[in-house]
Amino acid sequence: MEKVQIGRIIEIYKDSCLIQVDKTVIRLLLPKKLAIVVGDLIKLDTSSKKEAQILEIKQRTSSLTKTINKKNRVVASNIHKVAILASSKPKISNSLVDKWLVLSKINKLEAIIIFNKSDREDFEKIRNDITLYNSLGIECFEVSTKYGAGINTLKNSIAKQSVALVGLSGVGKSSLIRLLTGADIKTQNLSKNTGRHTTTTTRLYDGPDFSLIDTPGAGDIDLENFTRLQITSGFHEIFSAATSCKFTNCSHASNEQGCNVLKMLNKGIIAQSRYENFMQEINGRK
Repeated sequence: MEKVQIGRIIEIYKDSCLIQVDKTVIRLLLPKKLAIVVGDLIKLDTSSKKEAQILEIKQRTSSLTKTINKKNRVVASNIHKVAILASSKPKISNSLVDKWLVLSKINKLEAIIIFNKSDREDFEKIRNDITLYNSLGIECFEVSTKYGAGINTLKNSIAKQSVALVGLSGVGKSSLIRLLTGADIKTQNLSKNTGRHTTTTTRLYDGPDFSLIDTPGAGDIDLENFTRLQITSGFHEIFSAATSCKFTNCSHASNEQGCNVLKMLNKGIIAQSRYENFMQEINGRK
């Protein structure tokens, strides 16, 4: 007799996956006809004494899609937010942060930025970055995984949500996951300056009332499969300014006449870094 239960995909390997069913984690072979990702809720037939069978994937409420090997692929599902983890050292580039903000917008996911290592003396070097993204209405958090500063505020913000966490090696992603969820994550030294991190697969971790999906490959991101309009929408202050350009096909280049984007740039309303990153992404697109 069929016994149906609901499980959640928490990690995927080459030919198998880990599924959480209630408080139990089981390992199954990957189904050949179903493309599952971490975060998926699935129906399982657990009546067999040998191995449970995956029946179907429940409809996703959201997904995070990236371009991988020139194809758009879903890498995680049922997410509320994308959390971009940054630090003063190693410092994530504004270009990479802006790409993740665009990708979040395209996926209809709210983005937040977590600035780690607030205890370091060089943290003030990224103060302008924090001010910039705060001014754009993006929720920013200053935390120290070393001393626990700012962690409770962050926990309150992500309560009852599932969050995809992205960050470069060495910014303290594993330490943050341990601090938020209590998970035992093994790490190893990368170098004296870059810190620790060894995660190579997408993995879901449960906190007290939230979930974190550790998503590797933060630096491996491009927007080549997305349109000019999709990318522009991710730079919302530029998108808003562009509606008042003199010409609807305005290129927003430095020699463009009647460009409201350039007008707002010259007034300091649009940040120079945001404009340069925007122009780099839309260059040559239709």
